[in-house]
Amino acid sequence: MRQETRREMILSIALEMIAERGIAGLSTRELSRRAGVSEALIFHHFRTKVGLIVAAARSGDTLLSKLVALTKGPPPEDLGAVVDTVTAEAVRRMAPGAPGRAFGATMMSDDPKIADIRAEGLLLFAQARTALVDWMNQTPRPLRHGGTAAAQTLLEGVMWRLATLPNDAEGWARTAPDSFADLALRWRALHLED
Repeated sequence: MRQETRREMILSIALEMIAERGIAGLSTRELSRRAGVSEALIFHHFRTKVGLIVAAARSGDTLLSKLVALTKGPPPEDLGAVVDTVTAEAVRRMAPGAPGRAFGATMMSDDPKIADIRAEGLLLFAQARTALVDWMNQTPRPLRHGGTAAAQTLLEGVMWRLATLPNDAEGWARTAPDSFADLALRWRALHLED
């Protein structure tokens, strides 16, 4: 198996385990067993457990990775459609049991055992925010308050909703779509010029 393929497989299984147990429950010993590789190979690819988790957050099925991917394309003609996409992705990627939910919970945790991971997660969040601001500032459609305010409002709205929505899958499915649709409408009213 090629090195890159093996690395992707390890990341994929790590994301599954994070979705099942949360970040604090990720064991490199269990990961090596599930992936059929040695722990030494995991540390060869990622150096540390924190490095593994950060790589998973950057490459995996998370909202931040989706935001960064969005900003790699040309500036959008319609930022309202982008906000609709981001909020729909938040519903899908931050649901209970999704890896993104575990990353979000880690960023809000004050557990000293995961302080390094939280710090790296906050750095990734800041990088995604900066990329989103730069990208929004390039749009041909004017923003009422500029890209910085628009990106900040969007990301704060997403984080607030994540903190206030139910943690069970049934409650999430019942309330999250409407809550994020409301966020998209409020964002449009606040930031898009008529």
